[in-house]
Amino acid sequence: MRYRCLGCQHEEEWGCLPGATNGMYLILLCGLALTCLIWPVHALRAFAEDEARRAQSGEGVGAFSAVVALVGVALILFLFVVLVNLLKFLLELIEYLAIRRRPCARCGERRWSWGFTRGFGL
Repeated sequence: MRYRCLGCQHEEEWGCLPGATNGMYLILLCGLALTCLIWPVHALRAFAEDEARRAQSGEGVGAFSAVVALVGVALILFLFVVLVNLLKFLLELIEYLAIRRRPCARCGERRWSWGFTRGFGL
């Protein structure tokens, strides 16, 4: 990411996070978030399989089970969005804490802005 010295406005690209906005970084974050959500997805899938078995055996599938399944899917989607944003924030925070200790090449101050990108490499 790019960082700006708050003393002299000097910009540096530093760290391992991308300096330009791109989709590859977002795909990485989505993959990490999906990995964290494996257990809730398996639990929801087991619930859906139990409901399918009940429907095949002749027992009625109630409206309550359909609502529970929809709420489960909505909860997993919500957790996915929250996890992607949380992972993004944590990675940016770690990189910011690392550059905070570094002095500026021009003025020598250790005051840096929060990391930013230049938007799609332009």
